Amino acid sequence: MILKKDFSSCTIDLNQKHLQKEENSVMNDFIKNIASALFNLEKINDLFRLEVEQIVNILY
Repeated sequence: MILKKDFSSCTIDLNQKHLQKEENSVMNDFIKNIASALFNLEKINDLFRLEVEQIVNILY
């Protein structure tokens, strides 16, 4: 009897953990930037435009 180990699921799990960390980092940066914009009375529209551009670049 030959036992085979499938490591593809491990790879997927590791990739998902990496993506989760990346998403958390992006969200933390987003929250910090919004707080900063509100504190400094920056234009929220400009902040959102920049954040959406960054998210789109990450996804592509």
